[in-house]
Amino acid sequence: MTSSAETTGSPETADSSAHNSRSQIGGRAPRRTGAPGAGDRPVAIVTGATGGMGQLIVADLARDHRVIAVGRDQGILRRLADELGAEPFTADLAAAFDARAAAEMRDVADGATAREATGASDRSEDAASAEATGSGSESMRGERDAIAELATVVDRVDVVVHAAAIARRNSVADAPAAEWQRHFSLNVGAPAALTAALLPKLRTSHGVAVFINSGAGSNPQPGNAVYAMSKHALFGVVDSLRKEEANTGVRVATVSPGPTDTPMLHLMNHDAEAAQTPLAAAKPAYEIIDPVEIARAVRFVVDAGPTTQITNVDVRPRIELADRRSDAFDA
Repeated sequence: MTSSAETTGSPETADSSAHNSRSQIGGRAPRRTGAPGAGDRPVAIVTGATGGMGQLIVADLARDHRVIAVGRDQGILRRLADELGAEPFTADLAAAFDARAAAEMRDVADGATAREATGASDRSEDAASAEATGSGSESMRGERDAIAELATVVDRVDVVVHAAAIARRNSVADAPAAEWQRHFSLNVGAPAALTAALLPKLRTSHGVAVFINSGAGSNPQPGNAVYAMSKHALFGVVDSLRKEEANTGVRVATVSPGPTDTPMLHLMNHDAEAAQTPLAAAKPAYEIIDPVEIARAVRFVVDAGPTTQITNVDVRPRIELADRRSDAFDA
């Protein structure tokens, strides 16, 4: 396994049961106890909730948060609701982001056409029109804006975890244009747009936004250009957002896993059978990360004390690929 296979949250359609992880969430009392009533608990929104990492993040946060689980697989969402009390929200966030972008482009084009017809040429009107209509329901022309909708399903938001992602192997030479767009939309555009929509509530609660990145975001490898592009871009978004929100009380963090035992990793490595049963053949402890460790890293970020914020957490395998020897330990 090479570091080019390092991945973040699983695709929203991937299934890796939370209770099938090699080691379970639990054993440590959560810092926040919460009141008995669900309405008194802090609220967490988790995207990619039906993926290999997402399910375990939901399971951990549900111990002391009201969790809104966002994904596309309705079967897994129902199970998360039944077993953990999570509240399901079915959405394709990449499609919602793409629809927003298309709507804004239509608005700008319509405005330009109208001015050509009337002889107007004030370019500032273009920007004002796009800003006024780009994120509102009017510009969507009847399409569902799942991002705006998600921002209104709860009155408060204390935590948002962006675990939804896509990862496919492509080089610059052979990557189709659609792959660049797909990776950018889900891995960068959607979390940025959703965070923007949630910022008023995050500011009120002095909440935390957690973005699941990847080792590929800082260590690109040949044949992994498209995915690495999206994860490098995500670092830029997150680091800028942290500075922009520094005085509002919002904490912004990145958790970057190395190669993690999820369906997305196996699909990226073109192992369809392993993607369906990712834990069937256990690998040595030093070779691949148990996804439960990513949930624990998210918990570490969420539970940071009031005087600090955890900005970057790298979750690495016990032995890096380049350092492995045939006589490595066997846990």
